[in-house]
Order: sequence, then structure tokens, then C-alpha cells
Amino acid sequence: MEQLNQPFVIMALVGAMYALVKGMEYVIQKKNGTNSIHFQERDRQMLATLYAQHDQKDGNGTPLWYFPRSMLEGQKALLDKLSEIVFTQKSVLGELKEMNQNFANWECPVTRTRPGQDRGG
Repeated sequence: MEQLNQPFVIMALVGAMYALVKGMEYVIQKKNGTNSIHFQERDRQMLATLYAQHDQKDGNGTPLWYFPRSMLEGQKALLDKLSEIVFTQKSVLGELKEMNQNFANWECPVTRTRPGQDRGG
């Protein structure tokens, strides 16, 4: 086992594996009759489609794939408005909670009953 730790044995194993992989690629290439086993015609079409999608540009010449900076300002303004709305809703919720507490403690001056209570009559 001591001999497997030597660098030239490890290098020989790596070289043998590399030769085996290259040999298998050669056999597959000959079997398929193509120049490369990695890129078939379907792969080439997919790459061409992807390139065409990335190559589209808007009226200003900016690629459509990229996020326009002009939209960033609009989104920031929208985010600010949404933050204001959330703050307002929180304030309204606090007021409604307080009103609900006051209403729960309220007693009718005529019947002397609380909300949701029977008059007992």
C-alpha cells in the first residue's frame, strides 16, 4: 500500500483514466459519424435560439435581456408609495383596535347592557 502514495503511480493512474476517456470518445465519435460528441445539431439550434434572444435590443439600443435603469427609478418610487400605504394601514389598524376596545367596554345608557349581551327582560 505504501507504493500507491508515490506521485508517479498516481500520475500513471490519472493518465490511464484520461486515455480511457479519450478512447471512449473516439469510439463514440466513429459510431455516430460526427465531428464532436459534445455538440449535436439540437444543441447548436438551442445555442442559436439563446443567442437570438440575447441579441434583441430596444429602441435605445439597450439589450432587452438587461434591466433598464429607467425602470429602477419607477420601482423605487413605487416602493416608497407602498411603504407609505403600509404605514397608513398600520395606523388605521391601531385606531380600529382602540375603537374595538372602547366599544367592548361601552354600556348602553338606556338598557344598561353591553354589546352582545341580552337585555334580560
